[in-house]
Amino acid sequence: MYDNLISTRISLNSVKREGYGGNNKEVDLQYSLGKDKGELKYNVKPRQYSDEEIGQILGNQMDKILDSIKGKNTSLDKVRYKLNLEKTFANGAIEAAYQISDPKIVDSNGKIHNEGLDGGQDIKINVTLSYKENPKINATREIQIKVLPKILTEKEKSMKEVKSAIADKDKETKEDGVFTLPKEIEGKKIIFNRLGNMRGLYLLFVSFLVICLLIAREKEGKKEAEKKRKEELILAYPDIISKFSMLILTGMSVSNIWRKIVNDEKKNNRKVSLAYKEMEKTLREIDSNFPEGQCYERFGKRCNTREYIKFGGLLSLNLRKGNRGLGTLLTNELYQSLEDKKARIRRKAEEAGTKLLFPMFLMLIVVLIIVVVPAFLSVEI
Repeated sequence: MYDNLISTRISLNSVKREGYGGNNKEVDLQYSLGKDKGELKYNVKPRQYSDEEIGQILGNQMDKILDSIKGKNTSLDKVRYKLNLEKTFANGAIEAAYQISDPKIVDSNGKIHNEGLDGGQDIKINVTLSYKENPKINATREIQIKVLPKILTEKEKSMKEVKSAIADKDKETKEDGVFTLPKEIEGKKIIFNRLGNMRGLYLLFVSFLVICLLIAREKEGKKEAEKKRKEELILAYPDIISKFSMLILTGMSVSNIWRKIVNDEKKNNRKVSLAYKEMEKTLREIDSNFPEGQCYERFGKRCNTREYIKFGGLLSLNLRKGNRGLGTLLTNELYQSLEDKKARIRRKAEEAGTKLLFPMFLMLIVVLIIVVVPAFLSVEI
């Protein structure tokens, strides 16, 4: 069976090579030598040029260089732009070397440095092409080029004229104690001004910026303090309304209830809350014979929250109409304040949960790094 398979193989007498610069071609071969049979792999190298072919390629390529080396320049007698100095040709079989007479004007990459030229500059470039496989096979040619000065814009021309005039004036007055600037250039009057020091302007700008930031910070601090103040007042509101709604049922007057609540708070708590301090201030106004109704209204305005303004207005209104129905109104206000308190607590819990998301996400990343990195490091590649 094996012999039958061998007999169906196509006879192989030659293998086509890759072109120059190509890769080795691996060929699977099966051979029969007398009674012996076997299989092997062989790497067929890419084709190499003969000496005659290399000579032709070098000559042809040298002719092409005369045209390609110009790059964007119209002629080698009028060179202002970068030259095209290619390093290899013929798929890498030919290597090029360039020897330039003045590397300060034309560098090894072909870049032209003609900014300081006043006229054309003759440059010689010796080009050597050599066969990569055998560098002894080579060809050399000398190329003559003329580098012209850079074409300047009107502004660049003026700048060059001014620099030249200043340099000439500097040479004329080098023995004087004072360096005198030129007053005219080619009949044109010229005026010089010293550039201002921007440091002062920079400091002024930074100072202004710092002041703006401080003002913004102060405003933000006041806003935050006012927010905390209102939160503290609102937190105490249900407690005040609860005490008021219970004591009003005893038949006490509003002013006596107010006085009792303030005095009880001072006795029971070392640190009196902000709401009770405002109540104490209102009590002193009442004792100073201010109109009682106005005192309650001013209390609401000082607290500056919707709840306290409503509470102060409610007390002031009922002073004029009498206490009938005040207990019911206060009871309703108590229920409303408790519902508002629940809503605030729920909202704060949601805000706290949202703030915790970012640190929890960071902790998750840290845990993943602790778990995953050692696992990767332990894998042997």
